[in-house]
Amino acid sequence: MEVKVKEGSNADHQESSPDVRTIHLHVVTKDNIQWNDYILFRDTLRNDAEVRMKYGDFKRKLASKFPRDRESYTSGKNEFIQGILREKDEQIKALLSWFGSGAGPWSGFPSYESAAEELLLDYEIVEIVDVLKTHKLTPEQTEGAARLFSGWSFRRKYPGGIRSVPDDLREVLMNHVNISGDKDKLERAKRAFK
Repeated sequence: MEVKVKEGSNADHQESSPDVRTIHLHVVTKDNIQWNDYILFRDTLRNDAEVRMKYGDFKRKLASKFPRDRESYTSGKNEFIQGILREKDEQIKALLSWFGSGAGPWSGFPSYESAAEELLLDYEIVEIVDVLKTHKLTPEQTEGAARLFSGWSFRRKYPGGIRSVPDDLREVLMNHVNISGDKDKLERAKRAFK
């Protein structure tokens, strides 16, 4: 069987009856934002039992409400998924702001500032990078990202993880740090982003 489909779309294979679908294929390239959404939502379902349960309940409700209307069912699922992803994006942005709003150097800071770092490290690198690439960030959020990726805790949890941060994003973060003129920040960022 050969299925032709353009990138960013879906392909269905119908069996002998119009109501029987045996294959549903999503086709996207790895650098497509839709790919990131698929991976982020997959990881959310794997790691969050509450979201997994809500999603299952929601799909059952949609299936009973739209038993023969695939488009409405899929549209409802997409709304749910986008809501979860937006919620996660907002959480990451808030934590980046918190972590980036501390005054002074990145070392020797008050211990309460590490709470934001610990919470950010609960997210996968791809989730944080996705937020950084898809949202206009405040200076505090940019500072928080540069500080996170330059930090010891990040390197300890994700050895070699900085390679998962695209070069253009590392350059943006390094430029942000350069503007600060803070020697401590510059040294840490140079070590991390080289």
